[in-house]
Amino acid sequence: MKISLLTLYTPTPENVRGPSALPYYLLKHRHPDIEVEVYSFNRNQVSKEQVRCVEQALNLHIHLWSLPVWYRFLEKFHLTMVRVFLNYPLFCYIQPSKKQLAQLTTNHPDVIWHYMDTFIGVSNRLPQYKHVITGPDSPSLVYYRQIVDLPSFRNLIFYLGLSKVVYASVRQMRYPVGDNVVYHIVGKEDCDVIHRADPHKRCVFLLHPHYELAHEISVNFSKRPLSILFAGAYNFYTFTAMDNAISALANMDEHLKQAFSFTFLGAGWEKCCQILTHAGCKATHIRWVDNYVESISKYDIFLYPISVGAGTKGKMLDALANGLLAIGTNVALENISVTDGESCIIYQQTRQLPGILDDILSRPSHYENITRRGMEQVRKYHAPERCSAQFFNFVTAFYNNELKDA
Repeated sequence: MKISLLTLYTPTPENVRGPSALPYYLLKHRHPDIEVEVYSFNRNQVSKEQVRCVEQALNLHIHLWSLPVWYRFLEKFHLTMVRVFLNYPLFCYIQPSKKQLAQLTTNHPDVIWHYMDTFIGVSNRLPQYKHVITGPDSPSLVYYRQIVDLPSFRNLIFYLGLSKVVYASVRQMRYPVGDNVVYHIVGKEDCDVIHRADPHKRCVFLLHPHYELAHEISVNFSKRPLSILFAGAYNFYTFTAMDNAISALANMDEHLKQAFSFTFLGAGWEKCCQILTHAGCKATHIRWVDNYVESISKYDIFLYPISVGAGTKGKMLDALANGLLAIGTNVALENISVTDGESCIIYQQTRQLPGILDDILSRPSHYENITRRGMEQVRKYHAPERCSAQFFNFVTAFYNNELKDA
């Protein structure tokens, strides 16, 4: 089978300035009979040297296309907020030219694979081909969750702008496509949202692969202090849930403050780190590490308070697969093959957090078992080899008109 991948982001082994790792791991473990050519707008600005490394690792060729001049102008002068005035999300206006479409189909692919779902109209411009569109999630679900996240409400202008973005993303989902199109999504509720927006669209939910694994993993909750990791970025996805979590941790009993240490990995965590430090907790902020997976494997617990988001959270998959006890909100752990109380811990209200930490100190072996089960579940059901096989089997079934229940 021949596939042409049309993508905004050049695939990379870790997310680089965008969700670029998902296609990397699906491609890395594909069957040798599947030939792929990649055509990337390289929005994540992967260097030519890195591109060559990816080509060798994935055994394929990557064609780099320049982003439109108008988009580069908006980014350079920080004018991307113009999206609130547009009928569709901003990325939907980044479309391949006629010349680029001709290049995309030079090798006469059996299937054109889109990553992400912003190339609206391409399936209508190339109706003779079958198109698989990897979302990977539903943008409108992200913005809807932010609208109903009342603590993050800033002012009327912010709310109206957000409502306009939701409107644009719903229009994107309702953009008409033919029977030559099917959607691949890594979120169950995201898939439901797409079906509700346009019942005629075919959409399939598949599990998201985990990424790299650390060389050495140790699960030991009898030592002191136990190390808790926060990772990612402090942004609109985490503002509300994180602020509530930090407040609960800063006010917990003194024996808990002495029994746990806290590390913030990523950008924007200065305020959170300072609050815990001033409250008497052992807190550290690390802005960057060269090897993310090897670094996080040294911690015991991954705490991920997230109130806004969609799809599958790659940071949570990384933590689970590398032997950390996963504690998070429903949004943090959705679409992952783990169960609350058996292979992860899901909390409903932040006031539960001190009690959870106290219970870990009281029953270390119980939580070690939860951690190991979580690691086993993710390594089994989210294994890149398994997820890649499921994805390309789905693509093959679609190409052969054998796809059911989509």
